[in-house]
Amino acid sequence: EVWNTVKTYLPSYSTPRQATYTHTGLSIVYTVLLGCLFIYIVCTVLLLHKYAMFEKPQVTLNFWDSAYIPPLNTTHVYCDNSSYNFLPEQIAVSGGYIWPSVSCKQQDVADTLVFQSAEVDIVTMMYYAMLKPTCNTTKFIEFGEALQSFKDNCSYATFTPDVESIVFNAQHAFSTSWIPYKNNVHTRILDSSGKVVRDVPDSAPLLGFTVADLLQYSGINLDERHTDSFIGVAPEESPFYRLTGVNILVKMTYTNLRNWNLLDREYRCDITFHPQKGIWGALGADVTYNYELGHNERRSKNGVRFIFIAGGKIGHFDFYSFVLSVVSSIVMLRIVH
Repeated sequence: EVWNTVKTYLPSYSTPRQATYTHTGLSIVYTVLLGCLFIYIVCTVLLLHKYAMFEKPQVTLNFWDSAYIPPLNTTHVYCDNSSYNFLPEQIAVSGGYIWPSVSCKQQDVADTLVFQSAEVDIVTMMYYAMLKPTCNTTKFIEFGEALQSFKDNCSYATFTPDVESIVFNAQHAFSTSWIPYKNNVHTRILDSSGKVVRDVPDSAPLLGFTVADLLQYSGINLDERHTDSFIGVAPEESPFYRLTGVNILVKMTYTNLRNWNLLDREYRCDITFHPQKGIWGALGADVTYNYELGHNERRSKNGVRFIFIAGGKIGHFDFYSFVLSVVSSIVMLRIVH
């Protein structure tokens, strides 16, 4: 009686009760889900290199040519071949040009091979317009005018023979915010099908590339017709690549931390070729003095343009990125739990 009386004056409280129910099926689902999430976290952090900071490299290219001696007394199928002629009646589309006859003329190497900071130009065709009082070659607006200019010897066109035999070399270097410079890393060259056709080891420059090699890697043949390169012309009547030229994008992709590969951390450059079909390889025009004829002439050039584009990403361990990945992983595990 006394104790019951005392309890009425003491504070009372109650606690919630938690019941645990074990279900084998749910336990298996939870274990599988937890395992999948753990595998996903490992793949994301390690195999996809979420612990690293990546940066696009800054690339420098240097080109130089090898000694080039054109073969003598060599006949070519494209020289003075009427099937290589191109006479578009819509000369407004062609810029006022027609090609009723194209001969071959050996050019100086300086006029055939031009190096720029990230571009290599090879001239395959030159269109000459005489700049003298007896020739009106400033602007043709009718097909007949352009054709008459050829008949009056005021205009003519030539192919540069043996451009496929030209050899040039290159070396490349890249830098990032944490790498001052790195020269001539291991380079793989892939053809248009994605097959590795040439493997250049680390520290070795790119030597002995012929124009024929690069055209083959690009899937381009100068003696094939450049279809879709001129409006309103059937494919079988399209001009040849040797006349129109072509632009080829040469993509240089630099990597070191490649996805799904934890052990291979080698710096590497993969080079692929992407021709822009349907676009002429116009290389501009200049005016020179023809000492043999004694007057100025304007030269309009078409050819193969290798345009080098550097890309890819170089990565290294970054503590902030690592902590962020770990925290994200812990949060995801807690949500499942």
